[in-house]
Amino acid sequence: MQVTTYNTLTSLIRNGAGVGLLSPWFADKDPQLKRISPIIDEATMDVWVLIHPDLRGVKRIKAITDLLREILESKVNMAL
Repeated sequence: MQVTTYNTLTSLIRNGAGVGLLSPWFADKDPQLKRISPIIDEATMDVWVLIHPDLRGVKRIKAITDLLREILESKVNMAL
């Protein structure tokens, strides 16, 4: 089955339509889902945060990118 949204895929798996590849960041929090394999390294992807060069020195932009980095790094460490 092919779906176009993560929510649809999660709902189908949760309701017994089969197995699928979900992000452990979200799926591990769902008590109705059960992990059946370790994390698949080949399925991981990088997250890029693009910032216009003129905005890189702006403090509020740096604050949000630092926060995003902290959140994402903690999620990666939790999944390992």
